[in-house]
Amino acid sequence: MNMNSPDNWDRKWLTMKEPMEKDVWVKIRMKTVSSLVPFLSTVLDVGCGTGYIEEWLHSSVDYTGLDYSKEALRHVKGRTIYGDVRTIMLPENSFNTVLAMEIVEHVDNPGDLIKRIALWARNQVIITVPNNRMGPEKNAFHLAQYTKESIVELIKISFPFKNINVFTPGGNITCQCLK
Repeated sequence: MNMNSPDNWDRKWLTMKEPMEKDVWVKIRMKTVSSLVPFLSTVLDVGCGTGYIEEWLHSSVDYTGLDYSKEALRHVKGRTIYGDVRTIMLPENSFNTVLAMEIVEHVDNPGDLIKRIALWARNQVIITVPNNRMGPEKNAFHLAQYTKESIVELIKISFPFKNINVFTPGGNITCQCLK
């Protein structure tokens, strides 16, 4: 059963016992991702949850969070868009950077998701996934798990990026996909 419905995510955000900022893996991921986002850029954070990355970004970044959990969006400080990343229509090349942090493992068609969000990015897409841990047997919200090789292969067959830089800090895989 796919747990990734708006109602289930609303319940998850409402009942989360430990704030994300206490998780060391989250801190490492945020530090890595924020270092890849240039000053004076526009950022779309798909599946943004509570928008925690916004606190890590430069103050000059124009941040927008996109999520289908109304409960999560209540916590985002910046601009928000309520909607499903798999169906919402946004103009091509409308953001310098599109972030997809810990979302690819939650969708039925991850290649379609990558292709879709790549069209919204002017310069880069940054994708993070857990590094071959917390698959469906450990986390009911995860539909897949990835290694560095398998996520890079998925990205390559989904969209013709010019370059993909891969970082593996603190148990996660971060892919900087340059257009």
